[in-house]
Amino acid sequence: MNLNEIEKWALLFYILIQKAEKEFPEKVENIANTFLLSNINKISFNNFLEKALKGNHVIECSSSVGFLNDKIMKFLKSKKINFHGSRIITLKTSFIKGIINTHDNKLVKENWYNILDYLKYSSIFWDSKNNEIIYLSINDNNHYLKMSVSLSANMDNPSINEISRFDFPNNNTVEQTELKQISEMEVIQ
Repeated sequence: MNLNEIEKWALLFYILIQKAEKEFPEKVENIANTFLLSNINKISFNNFLEKALKGNHVIECSSSVGFLNDKIMKFLKSKKINFHGSRIITLKTSFIKGIINTHDNKLVKENWYNILDYLKYSSIFWDSKNNEIIYLSINDNNHYLKMSVSLSANMDNPSINEISRFDFPNNNTVEQTELKQISEMEVIQ
């Protein structure tokens, strides 16, 4: 798939969700998950990642990687957080470029390619200090992956704005402190 096909695929997903929210509100979460975890979407996402990880994106583009499920939306409503944007979580090429160019980047290629599954099957926490949803995934017996999704009022789509990998067991006190802080946050799911 080329860049235009990837962007068209993301637009198709957006249109599908908009229509499902109007016509099948009780089924929208199942529809979103079926779409996101489908083979064709995984192929599209993998192509997006290949280009982004190589730095082949000249212009900013994004890929749909997750969905704010009903539990999250009810939680936000209970906290009086009026998020009126799309429920589709995106990953932007500029974010990927920023991460791969940092010296302390511990992410391996496998971490990037499994983001769709990580977002679906993670424990979810609320970071009230930063108005962010924190997804914490235990990827194997050796490490955690933390993804932060920003819910800024001026955003149309929630977007991943941080990904960190923590090794376990860990002697790094900064990482231990951060995992402790996450464990003390309010659990969404």
